Amino acid sequence: MANNNEKIQNLLEAYSEVTPLMNEYLQKLQDIYTYKNNARSDFFTLKRDLNNVVQTLRVIARKEKRKVERLDFLLKSAKREAAQIEDKYIENVDKRGSKELQELLALNISEFSEAYAEQCILYSRTKLRGLGISKMNSYLTTRVEMGAINFEKSNIAKQLAVKLSSAVNGNMSSLKKFSMETLKSDLEPITLALSDFGFVAEAENIKLSVQFSSLDYRIMPERPKSDDISEIFHSRRAQNMYIRRGYTVLNFSRPVYKSMSYLERALAENREYVGTKNAFDKYRAAINDLENYYYSSYVQVGGKPKNFHGHHPNEHE
Repeated sequence: MANNNEKIQNLLEAYSEVTPLMNEYLQKLQDIYTYKNNARSDFFTLKRDLNNVVQTLRVIARKEKRKVERLDFLLKSAKREAAQIEDKYIENVDKRGSKELQELLALNISEFSEAYAEQCILYSRTKLRGLGISKMNSYLTTRVEMGAINFEKSNIAKQLAVKLSSAVNGNMSSLKKFSMETLKSDLEPITLALSDFGFVAEAENIKLSVQFSSLDYRIMPERPKSDDISEIFHSRRAQNMYIRRGYTVLNFSRPVYKSMSYLERALAENREYVGTKNAFDKYRAAINDLENYYYSSYVQVGGKPKNFHGHHPNEHE
């Protein structure tokens, strides 16, 4: 039957056998860990970039809506002044009134272009002088300064923002469920629509965000196997090599067995890098304590170990 000296050596040898295998195993887990961290970072970067485009479209929609609201205000204000000028014109110039002023009073907002405003200003300066045209012309001048107005742009931007947001939320709710191929498929008609309706910069931002995302080509490393490590632990923990008694050795052997079991469980449960590394660190620390104990209590001058009773093997022969 093996003595405690041999049993301790058995545990130390098990550690020596396991260490290179564990280092290789942990390196592969670390590669997976690094991959997942980078993939997670890329995932949220892409999601943020796409959501930024959503926000840009929403801002555009609000700005265009305010332009239309501003235009409506200018037209109503210009009409109010035109009505007063029309009264003066009928009273002082022609009882039939001004055809141009009547046209302005009946104007729809969609017809209130910058070119039309310029014509009104020119007409008022040549035909309506002395009838108090300054306020009306100030509104008309502001209209000219606003430039072209796209009445549908606000609604289009809003609709495309909704579609893009739906595509992002539907495809990027979770990294585990994420598919770049599906996302690209959903984004393609949106980017085409953006380009068609003049949102070229926004369409380009979507294309560039997807193009430069490494999620498109990253491949997760294959998870390593731990069978060889488990076999070593199994063979080294044979019943006849288990340390069951001793004055002080149990204080050091038990933590080794406990940490060994903890590491085996981590391997069996396929834990990730951090959890497996922590388990191996505990095992290594327990082995280091056992090894220090072994060399201080078992190895004597001249290299002769003594057994758990404190005697040299065969010393009474």
